[in-house]
Amino acid sequence: MHEATESKRLLAVLRDRPVSVDPARTEARREKQLPLLEARVREIAARRSRSRTRRIVAGCFAAVAAVAIVGVALRQFEEKPAVAAGAEIRAIEGRLSYGDGAAERAVAQGDSLTLPVEGEVRTSGSEATLETSRGLRMHLESGARLGLSGLSRNGLDGSVRLDQGQMTCAVPKLHGGSLFSVVTPNARVVVHGTRFSVRVDSAEAGVTRTCVRVTEGVVAVHHGTAETMLHAGDEWGCEVRPSAATAPDPVRPPRAASRGRAAPAVRGTLAEETALLQGALAAERKGHPGAASVSAARLVAQFPESPLAPEARALLDRVSAKSNEAK
Repeated sequence: MHEATESKRLLAVLRDRPVSVDPARTEARREKQLPLLEARVREIAARRSRSRTRRIVAGCFAAVAAVAIVGVALRQFEEKPAVAAGAEIRAIEGRLSYGDGAAERAVAQGDSLTLPVEGEVRTSGSEATLETSRGLRMHLESGARLGLSGLSRNGLDGSVRLDQGQMTCAVPKLHGGSLFSVVTPNARVVVHGTRFSVRVDSAEAGVTRTCVRVTEGVVAVHHGTAETMLHAGDEWGCEVRPSAATAPDPVRPPRAASRGRAAPAVRGTLAEETALLQGALAAERKGHPGAASVSAARLVAQFPESPLAPEARALLDRVSAKSNEAK
């Protein structure tokens, strides 16, 4: 309204005054008023442009604020994400028992446990197979004891503890830095995805032995401070079962990880090797490091390829470390 009034005022000179018939005076008057009108038009256009810009900016801010308000509202009404439930491990065949130290119950075919599982499962009279919802399968022979507390809640990586008996594992391909391992009293079997079996035997005097056989893929066996890589068809620490047609106590030592290296011949010295290790361990328990070192060193020197040699070397390391601490 103010702009229209101002324009009328500027034109009033031309409208209200008598029109001169003198062309020179008319032209002079036009030249005087025209710049004023042009300046006024430019001012009005600039003012309208600024007003339009302010409206656009205000609209943008309003839109951003509306989006922010909606986001806050959605977050307020959004349900809190539920903690991912652990995967399940299910008995798909056989029968076993499960105990967590406080109670023990039977686990029949079709029963399942939610991971993580504190405690261990046992088979006593029949074989059994367990499988997680992520595809990790473990077949237990009769008389096996398997701890599951180290198995990840995703049912795929982590570790299990085999204290006794034999198990066969089928591990799906693991990605990134994920690992699955079977821990025994004297070894740790680590894989990224493969098929293998592990057996734990306890000798009469309490000496534990671990046997590993690889069917597919690559397995790393950590024993003492050493590591042995096994490929499909390789085995580590597996004794040959005696029969009527074989010599007593034959042993098949670990196969070399290198394909070009032949495995040592089967030996019948298990009794002597076991006696040396038993003597070394007994001397260590009684606090006689000298006698323990002598027996362990003799085992390593005479039978360097023995499956018991890693335990003897570990004993020598312990005795040496204690000796250095005493100094």
